[in-house]
Amino acid sequence: MKKALAVQMMFAFAMIGYTNLANDSYAKDGACTKGSSCTKESGCAKDSSCSLIDRSKLKSDLGNITLVDALDQKYFDRSHVKGSVNVPVSADANSIAQSLPNKEAKIVVYCMNTKCHASDAVAKQLTSLGYTHVSIYRAGLQDLISNGFDIEGTNPKEPVPPKTASK
Repeated sequence: MKKALAVQMMFAFAMIGYTNLANDSYAKDGACTKGSSCTKESGCAKDSSCSLIDRSKLKSDLGNITLVDALDQKYFDRSHVKGSVNVPVSADANSIAQSLPNKEAKIVVYCMNTKCHASDAVAKQLTSLGYTHVSIYRAGLQDLISNGFDIEGTNPKEPVPPKTASK
């Protein structure tokens, strides 16, 4: 019995380590670096002040919503859904108010993919500033690219620069 418990605990600790390693390796691709666009603080979707939206609903509502890209400026410049507004995690209240003047607008926030939590952080910030209709598109930009959404930018089909070999 003690052996079985010890094995289960070792497995659990191994999985925790693996999860952290996976998150760290994702952060190295540059799209979501710690202290930048990718934060794991509790986001809107977790505390239910923001809802999640699926791809079909997003597609059907495109003309009636404001899309917000939560990634840093360099990633927004590289690739974003056509017509999106860039509001990175680092944006202050004044720049948000300039980018999104209507607090009653229907807003959908996205970031890179399900591993990136910038959309949670930005959505939470928007609701704290009084925006009333904020949703999160969890699957992110990579999913939108692969599903034929209208993408623009300096390298629209490749939002994350390819990794270069280290010397």
